[in-house]
Amino acid sequence: MTRPPFLYRLSVHLAARTAAIAARFDKKLARGLDGRRGLAERLAAWVAGNEAAVAMAAQTLGEIWESERFTFTTLSVALRAIRTLVAASSLP
Repeated sequence: MTRPPFLYRLSVHLAARTAAIAARFDKKLARGLDGRRGLAERLAAWVAGNEAAVAMAAQTLGEIWESERFTFTTLSVALRAIRTLVAASSLP
């Protein structure tokens, strides 16, 4: 995987710093940022706990993506894959 361009990385860094400063003055923003802390770790734990369901959904969605045919039929299949993933998964 290639690294994003420098300007993109810089703008993301500046946005994160600006949001942290602005959160001192805005309670809603502060709550939003607090709710996102540790998100990557929580997501990784969820994926590890639901590995079979995630693999099946990823395979189905990957096949749809590679076919480059985005129709109502493939949309229906994609939605079914996501519904099955949600139904089969457990929350951390």
